[in-house]
Amino acid sequence: MKKAFAFLAFLLLLAWPGLLPAQEQSTTLSLGYQWVTLSGSQETYRSQVDEDDGLVLDQLHLNLTDGGWFDTLNLSASGFGGSPTGSLRFTAAQRQAYRLSLNYHRGRRVSELLDFANPLAGAGVFPGQHTAHGVLDRFDLNVELFPGKTIMPLFSYQYVRDRAEGTTTVHLGQDEFLLGGSTFYRTHEFQAGVGLHLGFLDAVVLQGWRNQDGKSRFALFPGAGQGNNRRPVLDRDVTLSSFKRSNRYSTDAPYTTAVVSARLASFARLSGRYVYQDTETDSRLSEQAAGSLVSFKLQRFFQGFAEAALGEAKAPNWRGEGKLELTLPAGFAFTATYGQRHRELSGWSLLQDTYLGTINFSGYQGGDVTKLLTARTALTRDEKESVGTLVSPRFGPVSVWASFGTTKQEFTIEPDAQEIVVPGNQGGYFEREVDRLGAGLNVNAGPFLLSVDYRKDSADRVVLRTDVLESKKLRARAQVKLGIFELAANAEKLDANNDIPNNAYDVSGKDWTAELRVNPTEAFSFWGAYGKFKTDTSIVIRRPEDFTLASSLYSEDGSLKEGGLSYRSKAFVGEAGYWKLENEGSRGLSYDRAFARVEVPLESGLGLGFEAARYKYEQTAFTLANYTAKRYLFLVRYQK
Repeated sequence: MKKAFAFLAFLLLLAWPGLLPAQEQSTTLSLGYQWVTLSGSQETYRSQVDEDDGLVLDQLHLNLTDGGWFDTLNLSASGFGGSPTGSLRFTAAQRQAYRLSLNYHRGRRVSELLDFANPLAGAGVFPGQHTAHGVLDRFDLNVELFPGKTIMPLFSYQYVRDRAEGTTTVHLGQDEFLLGGSTFYRTHEFQAGVGLHLGFLDAVVLQGWRNQDGKSRFALFPGAGQGNNRRPVLDRDVTLSSFKRSNRYSTDAPYTTAVVSARLASFARLSGRYVYQDTETDSRLSEQAAGSLVSFKLQRFFQGFAEAALGEAKAPNWRGEGKLELTLPAGFAFTATYGQRHRELSGWSLLQDTYLGTINFSGYQGGDVTKLLTARTALTRDEKESVGTLVSPRFGPVSVWASFGTTKQEFTIEPDAQEIVVPGNQGGYFEREVDRLGAGLNVNAGPFLLSVDYRKDSADRVVLRTDVLESKKLRARAQVKLGIFELAANAEKLDANNDIPNNAYDVSGKDWTAELRVNPTEAFSFWGAYGKFKTDTSIVIRRPEDFTLASSLYSEDGSLKEGGLSYRSKAFVGEAGYWKLENEGSRGLSYDRAFARVEVPLESGLGLGFEAARYKYEQTAFTLANYTAKRYLFLVRYQK
């Protein structure tokens, strides 16, 4: 909070030299204090909403024109304090000289779900043992010099920092133990390039450099040395007296982007895009543990464990695309697109495990045991895609279009033999071809608009588990405006599947929404919306504990309701709304939100405001996650 307001003060100071000579100025500041009441699960509420007591910057807008070093200057900010997110944006520009933008965003994130991925929920252990409390900061700087000129230099910089503390678990010695620790990740990204405007040709070329590095440190959580399973193993209590884990990684990814568009003739335009990126990642992990532990694989008891791992991954990839757009006689239009993609992913790892103070199950002192594993894997994927689209002229209010495309894929998969735990050929060279058919209809009849499109993809084989043999997608959108009434509707249906043995991947989904908006006067309006959705996904998986096959099913079946009203005048501003989501699928739940906001202007640009909101969440099969939260916000507003 302090850093955010300090950054805001810095931007105000930066803008100050131009305030006095500015010809026009407008300022809006809305600041308030909010408090929250909560009944039910605090953990679920923090994971989903996380509004808190405290000061809140509702909005800040500062707009200046015709200053000494700018033509336009804008500063806006909102959030921070009691809000889980906050953002700042500063822009300045001078005609044909420069355009500058600075953006800052901060967000809190909490993950403390009670029953999700929590095998100890039945024993009353809440929340789950995989939790996180973090803060994400993001800063962006973009500069354009001589905008609109023939040559336009471009620069940008981005910095992202993610810090978190939380808990996780480790499975060791036939038991699972709770760990506590922290993670830290950051990204630096630079871009420099040039934009060209040559009349008939526009182009942008950018060179970028992205560097990411991160680290995490975890140790045995205080009091967790007895593990999650308190039962003895072979008449021996499995315990940990100490555990430490350290992990570091670093990624470098230089990349190049080029975009060009040229008007070849009055009826033809040619455009293209090329992107190349070469990513390299190095990682290092170390673990040390001490206690009373058991290994069935070694058939030994052991008193300590040490692991060291090194990893390296490389992922060079590129993609290129060209598009030709033609205006044909009689009002027809044709677009031809051709693209190629190449991706490589290769990795190398070295793993050393040492078991200290081992004793076999018969009581013989066996000394230390060291296991060494090295592995190399690689995947190469090439794609060539061709698409042609023909669009008709309008026949009265109706126009139609059709497209045909084909994608040819080539895979080379090279798994390391030591990583294959299930028999069968998992590597080799594979080819796959996907044909695409599409068609659509558009109707523009004055106040009535309608669009319908259909797409079908058909493949000759499956290579990866999530590939499909056939996919069908149908979408429709309609809109009508009659006087004070506006009605809009959307619908979509999707079916995709493959029927190969031991996979059986199948996805089906359909949803639709309809919205009605009524505007009786310019100041007053109200609206309502309703929608339904249903999704079913199934795939055969292999259980990691014994490698047996099982079917994984996930379904969603729910509805969405929404409504609201608003009134705006010089003497009064108010709005209220209600939103509710219900899902009766695999994870049954209900979530609704209601809010109301009122602003009353006073004299000299001052005003008062009040906002209230209610959040209510319920899970069908796990009522301990339910909560009801109410938020109240008082505001003071200044506008000039």
